[in-house]
Amino acid sequence: MKPHWNRKLSRVLRTTEEMELRTLAEAATYATNPDTLPLYYPTRNEWQHAARLMMEAANGGDVEAATQAIENALFLTARLYFNQCRRESGRNRSDEAVKTILTRSGLPPNISRTYRQHWCGSG
Repeated sequence: MKPHWNRKLSRVLRTTEEMELRTLAEAATYATNPDTLPLYYPTRNEWQHAARLMMEAANGGDVEAATQAIENALFLTARLYFNQCRRESGRNRSDEAVKTILTRSGLPPNISRTYRQHWCGSG
């Protein structure tokens, strides 16, 4: 059976680059493109898990499980970006770099606000 990478994800997912992922093919391209993720990110456990579930979904498996795994990997990637920003800008500093990372992360506003309060000491 030929994989169906054009299968739609169960919901549209946003990336830190403000891209929208709608299909398994778009998610797989995003995860393997060094212009979107640093080269070592696809080897992280969350992306490896998402890749396995994407391959299963492309072969008739559960698209919702793949979507959840991709969403989790995107969330953890946004958190890594945020932590990098935090290290570069200082813990108690609320500067434009921190706000940019939070905005670009695609995280819901309440989660972004929680991150900002917890890691930057600002609202």
